[in-house]
Amino acid sequence: MSEHLLQVVLALVDQMESAVIPHYSISHYPTVQRTTLISKKILCKCVDASEIPRPVRFGAGPDLTIVRTSKGIEGVAAEGDYFRPIQLFAEDVRQYEVSLTHLVDAIRRDSGIEGQGYRNENGLIFVGQKAIGRVGIVHVYLSAPNRNEDSVMARCRRLIGIANERLVALLTPGVLDLSGEDRRVLDRIVTIPLIPAAGEGHLKVDWDEAFGTHDAGTSATAGTTKAVERDLERLIAGKPSVCLGAAARYLERSVGQVQRLLRQGKLTRVGQGRPTQVSTESLRKRKGTPKEPGS
Repeated sequence: MSEHLLQVVLALVDQMESAVIPHYSISHYPTVQRTTLISKKILCKCVDASEIPRPVRFGAGPDLTIVRTSKGIEGVAAEGDYFRPIQLFAEDVRQYEVSLTHLVDAIRRDSGIEGQGYRNENGLIFVGQKAIGRVGIVHVYLSAPNRNEDSVMARCRRLIGIANERLVALLTPGVLDLSGEDRRVLDRIVTIPLIPAAGEGHLKVDWDEAFGTHDAGTSATAGTTKAVERDLERLIAGKPSVCLGAAARYLERSVGQVQRLLRQGKLTRVGQGRPTQVSTESLRKRKGTPKEPGS
């Protein structure tokens, strides 16, 4: 089986609030996958199901209403129907609730993000801060669920003010399916789906891949380096100016370093309004200049 149970959990979180998973629907996954998610409290046992599909071991038939009798757990016919009660096991009615609180804790542990606590503001959750070499401090958020594009974009617009002054990464359980117009709004926000990493059973984000900071002399091939350069060029393509976060990504420096270059006159600021905008022409000129100490 190529799909990992953690991917199933993320897919549910991506589509619904307060996701609940019946035990029978995941019983065919390796026991170690279930026990790991339970031990991390990502899956938590909750109230048993009151109705279930007829277990396949009993053959075809209607859904079962759950009752508890002196004989144990039984499945009986819905009102208006009748068949002999069916004796069931606890596993037949067991359910798990997906805990977003503990999912966020697992993301922090696996991806090395500094943060604590849990606050869900209409589907936008602050995970914490991540220090990334050659990029700087990134503020990391999680968006869930993401079935409604309007809701997702409303969260992203709330982040734009932050992204104008610092780097922002938006984690999503699955890959965002957005229109081209909405994707342009995300120019200032790095979106990172978790479901690919979950195929390996963890929630470890490849930050170098997300921000294009692989070391070209060791881990990246020449082809990969060119691809990263093309991605960086797209950040400023066709724009007279960009925000500090995009400028920092393009130059592969921190936001603080970009601000110093502006103060030193080595980059050009466009206008005096807020948020700060950096001339893309000056960014292209600066791109080929070797880094100086402290710059």
